[in-house]
Amino acid sequence: MVRGLYRYGQGQRAYIPLPPGSWGYDKSLESTFPAYNPTEAKRLLTEAGYPNGFDTEIYITDNQVRINTATIIQKYLKDNLNINVQIKTSEWGTFSAIGSGGKAPIYGMSWTWYPDPYFFLNNLFHSNQIGSLGNRQGFNIPEMDTLLDKASSASALEERAGYYKQALKLASEQLPMLVYVNEKATYGFSPKVQGFELRADKKNVFVSESINVWLSE
Repeated sequence: MVRGLYRYGQGQRAYIPLPPGSWGYDKSLESTFPAYNPTEAKRLLTEAGYPNGFDTEIYITDNQVRINTATIIQKYLKDNLNINVQIKTSEWGTFSAIGSGGKAPIYGMSWTWYPDPYFFLNNLFHSNQIGSLGNRQGFNIPEMDTLLDKASSASALEERAGYYKQALKLASEQLPMLVYVNEKATYGFSPKVQGFELRADKKNVFVSESINVWLSE
């Protein structure tokens, strides 16, 4: 998927729900990511009571990359598991209402914020976020809540990182979502542009309390 969708190196393969640039990332968990195995997927589907597949829907925004992603998922699920996926697209406002309202059996989106693991793991996996767009899947495990609460209250960075890595391990074991790519934030500027800061959330900030972008002669 990454090679097909990001042909010019705009993304790198992802394994766990935290970007590798974050100080809470744990590279050792990459090896726990399930390998491509249609035979095992068929076995699990039969075990769950769907030996002949089923019909479902995936909701995405009308962004072309998301549409291409959903199309690949649609084909693989049909070819391997006889799951018929209907792709539903909409603009962001409608999509977010459907996703956070629990009206989508499957939805696909990107998640970005600052490198602090809190903005990823708490929003995606803490039970107090159930009903929000982040934890719409209803992830609710007391052990996860305890780890995330301890990480939020710890003052030492190393201690926080330890709790977050435990939380990532738990999330990797539970597989609540498919994380497939880390998109790169790429900009092109004239050499005259000075003081611009690249942000993880891809927002362009030119003037703030700490940033002042200017042009040299």
